[in-house]
Amino acid sequence: MALICGIYGYQITVSFEIHDLKFIPKSADNAEVKKWARNLDEYHLTAVLVGEDITAEFLFDLEAVLSFIEHLDVWVSQPIACESGDPFLALPKSIKSPHRRRSGGGAMILEDVFEKESRAACIRKLLSSLSDVVFCEQTQFRRMFFKYVESFRSPTRFVETTFFLVFTGLEAHARAVSNDFQTASPVKSIRKLFAQHGFSITAENWEEPARAVKTYVELRNSLFHNSQLSTTVRAHGATYGYKLTDYLPQLCDLVALVILKTVKFDDNHINWNSWLDRMPFK
Repeated sequence: MALICGIYGYQITVSFEIHDLKFIPKSADNAEVKKWARNLDEYHLTAVLVGEDITAEFLFDLEAVLSFIEHLDVWVSQPIACESGDPFLALPKSIKSPHRRRSGGGAMILEDVFEKESRAACIRKLLSSLSDVVFCEQTQFRRMFFKYVESFRSPTRFVETTFFLVFTGLEAHARAVSNDFQTASPVKSIRKLFAQHGFSITAENWEEPARAVKTYVELRNSLFHNSQLSTTVRAHGATYGYKLTDYLPQLCDLVALVILKTVKFDDNHINWNSWLDRMPFK
């Protein structure tokens, strides 16, 4: 007998399969599904997952992957036996959230009504990388990915916590990839990682601080060591002041893009400069 899981709060109108598991949308009406998926007070049933063997480990990763794509907390129910011809009848239509769902911004991947294969392809690549034990050990990819996802789906969101999760996940990944665990400052390893993925970021850039790794590192130091949300830096006879809240959006967007680069996902719609111009798609 087939097992089913309810997928709540994820925008989907096109069915697809992963490892003999079928993802079946509740509706093909994109406007209707989007309204369900983006509701911040309830988790609406938007799809079902159907298969013979659905493991807890797979569901744990899947829930995080769907949340990453939606940039909003997504919930996947535990498997139950499907005794009805219509699997949607066996599941609650919606679940009241015990807390208001916190959005991490707009969706990361284009809606499937506009690009049929993009979301499914991204899900496959992320799940494949997350399940690769050797890869994750060598690159600390799981650590970076889950810290990033937790930074926006946590019911209580503090600027300090968000910055801590996103930055430390990035640092762990950058140090692992460059095998640099001895250098006190992570500037070199993070700059090298960004360069490897084609981002125009240098160690220092006093005219465009958002393009300087040192900006984020100095803010990290001020936050971790002094519990301050701002910092000042003396360089070249001038004083530069930075506020964490001014640069946190760019950092979050950069790490999300690094995650996509790491799993080699590119559907030709991702705007890789979105961390600066805030336009996610092209």
